Amino acid sequence: MRDEKMVTSMASKVMVCVTSYSEGEIQGTIYNDYYEKKISFISTTELINGLESLYNSLSFPQKFMETRSFGVKRLVKRAKKNKEIDKIYEEIACEEGIANFSIHVKFRMNADWQGEICWLEKGIRQNFNSTLEMIKLMDSALNQ
Repeated sequence: MRDEKMVTSMASKVMVCVTSYSEGEIQGTIYNDYYEKKISFISTTELINGLESLYNSLSFPQKFMETRSFGVKRLVKRAKKNKEIDKIYEEIACEEGIANFSIHVKFRMNADWQGEICWLEKGIRQNFNSTLEMIKLMDSALNQ
């Protein structure tokens, strides 16, 4: 039997700490508990590209149009429930930031993302059916 474990759905959950917002463009940091590292971004495009690269490296969630397999990809250090990860993200939320979001992409179907976003400061949780909808939810929160 292999020592590796399957990548769980929680591996695709990230925290986005927004440190700057101007004219619809956001800057900040992405934190993923699976990788235990931070990735900086300086635009909305870099945020989307960074998340897409993360999901591609995890092979999870798998792209809708790609061949799927039951092969083991990576070692999972710990599997956590949604609320437990949100609590951890609240603890590490950047204090110099203007907003923190927990984003959980559950599916990548029809060349887009579907999942859930939580605005951690307000505790508001919303589902999204596309990447654009996710960005619009972030934008509406940042405009408040």
